[in-house]
Amino acid sequence: MQKKLIALAIAGFTSTAGLAQSNATIYGVMDASLESVRANDATTAGASRGGFGRVNSNSSYIGYKGTEDLGDGLKALFQFETGFSADTGVYTPAGRDTFVGLQGNAGTVKLGIFTGASRTIGTRLDLLPGRSGIGSSDSIIGRAINKTGGSATFFDTRLSNAIGYTTPTYNGFTGVINYAAGENKTLDSATAATQLNGKAYELGASYVNGPWYVAYAYGKRDTGASQTSTASSIINWKSNRIGAGYTFTEGHKINFIWDQQKQDLIGNTNLDKDAWSLQGLYKVSPAGSLIAAYSKTGDASGNYRASNAGTGAKEITLAYLHALSKRTMLKAVWSKISNDNNVAYDFGANGAAVGGSFGNGADPTGLALGVRHAF
Repeated sequence: MQKKLIALAIAGFTSTAGLAQSNATIYGVMDASLESVRANDATTAGASRGGFGRVNSNSSYIGYKGTEDLGDGLKALFQFETGFSADTGVYTPAGRDTFVGLQGNAGTVKLGIFTGASRTIGTRLDLLPGRSGIGSSDSIIGRAINKTGGSATFFDTRLSNAIGYTTPTYNGFTGVINYAAGENKTLDSATAATQLNGKAYELGASYVNGPWYVAYAYGKRDTGASQTSTASSIINWKSNRIGAGYTFTEGHKINFIWDQQKQDLIGNTNLDKDAWSLQGLYKVSPAGSLIAAYSKTGDASGNYRASNAGTGAKEITLAYLHALSKRTMLKAVWSKISNDNNVAYDFGANGAAVGGSFGNGADPTGLALGVRHAF
């Protein structure tokens, strides 16, 4: 009730008429941690990064959302969400899920920037709150190997310039279709080396029934680049992801994610990679939870590299979460990524390379002690 009153008061400065028609809410998360990180044992001498301390913000954000009842089961909906750094105060306007749409008996349509089907599986099944910071599974899951290590997959970022349709839920089943326009079409006179015309789409399905959650997502991104392109090294990027989770009566959880990334690259080359993550949560008390996670990717395949040997990695994460209330928790997280000799995977957000770098074969290790508050 208090949040709704605050939202109404703020919105009143911009649209008194809108307030009379819409149900609006302010919400958000502040998450900060004191951390110690390092990346030792690089393959090349001098390419390791010794331990250092820092304070980090882990996907802190604030949002404003609401609905308007249009009658006959139809609603208008909107959301504005912006991220900010709790450690520095720097913010990114509308860098998170921000959209407008309609919801009715036939489903939901929205336009803007929003989380797609692949990313939804990852955020739902990663047991660390917010899937951000040291120890999250996106250190390994959804990363396509490039020349120096791992780069975040297109499908684990939000889809921008996008339109999405979500079906109504039938007996636990829900479907999703998303399309994102690249909005970078070059002139018809562009040379083969510079032409681009990006676009992407996703298809997803999920099933929820009691303690079970099962989901699948397929995505494809086309850049419109040619084999001789100097504007993009990627011609197309395909993603497959399967996830499953089970919650026991006592609150214990076990989750599994399998992920595949396939890239067709310039010069008639290609690069494929599979990864998986197994995670468990054990309730030691009504307020306390222990988390253990193991994520792994083997050597890549394809002809992009002269040799794919030594391109695998694994991550081990241990954590303890303690709820002080329904909205505030303390957390302690330890995680280590063990890189093979020819890659340099790093933590998915706020990595050990932030503010510096490290070489192939180095093993990022981190310890984080933090506070997370939702409002």
